[in-house]
Amino acid sequence: MRWFFLILLLGAVVSNGCMYEGPTASPSEVASQKARLEAKALRYRLGLLGRVKAVGYRILKALPPRFRSGDNPYLGLIVIQDDDAASFAYGTPGNGGAVVVSTVKGSLSENLDIAPGSLVSYLGNWRVDSVNEYKRALKLACESQQKGVELGLWNISYGGYERYVRLEHMPLDIEFVMSSDADINSMATPGAIIVTYGMMKFIESDDELAVVLGHELSHIVLGHHVRTSSLGIVSSLLSNVLGSAVDSKVPGLGPVAGNVAEGAVQGYFSRDMERQADYWGLYFAYRAGYDIEKGIDIWERFAIEVPESLTRNFFATHPSSVERRVYIEKIVKQLENGQFPE
Repeated sequence: MRWFFLILLLGAVVSNGCMYEGPTASPSEVASQKARLEAKALRYRLGLLGRVKAVGYRILKALPPRFRSGDNPYLGLIVIQDDDAASFAYGTPGNGGAVVVSTVKGSLSENLDIAPGSLVSYLGNWRVDSVNEYKRALKLACESQQKGVELGLWNISYGGYERYVRLEHMPLDIEFVMSSDADINSMATPGAIIVTYGMMKFIESDDELAVVLGHELSHIVLGHHVRTSSLGIVSSLLSNVLGSAVDSKVPGLGPVAGNVAEGAVQGYFSRDMERQADYWGLYFAYRAGYDIEKGIDIWERFAIEVPESLTRNFFATHPSSVERRVYIEKIVKQLENGQFPE
């Protein structure tokens, strides 16, 4: 009897015109749109990554002499693995090779006219079939003391072509990457500085980004990472970020997560370390020519949009946002008056 009444009820709903009568989307149409939107999302995120790498490059180039060490090869190319998303976005074969998606703004490679989505076929005398092989070839080119290297490329529109790329030498071997995590966060490991997608949506300019990256770089050059891990702006644990953000579509994050998993980074920074990193980070951004007053804006906005950060209990190892707002303004005035930490 119960089923009888349910059937009657369903019939009444249908007869009253409550069922959807508009056009529908077939599974194949949904799948096609999904692939298209994933490709657009990849391009968008790579644009954000390009900003991270450009600001990081500029800060490293202006790093004070006392913090420089080693001779680290740098080509200024943003290279990702040729996976399904890259294939749909750039028309590549999707065979796992190394794909140049853009060049870093301000680098020697910026004006090389490399078509986005070009596969790297060789670098100097070394054949390249993957991102790891590209990195290995770059290292070998540096060890052979070459001033530049021939870069072999292939693009779906132009076919095979070459570019002569000048090698730069960076003061530190640090990679700037972006994770897909939505939290407003940044962190430093011994070999990389990571900002989250949420952080990139929160900041409003490259000046603010420079303050964030300068802060994380300070943790590395001041030796904080030897003892503890950096969790730059908010309270998410590093393990949580990496646990949810190891995403093949975000270039460079996989190896970083692997390094962390091996125990290279553990624990928290103390409040005193955070203050020290704020101080030197602002100085690094200042040396690179960025507007460090934007550091004040970050903490003003953070206190407003994340009001729980107004108390120290929000994150016990970091000063509260209001405290940082106060002393960062004082640091900015010192630096603008020529009072430098060195």
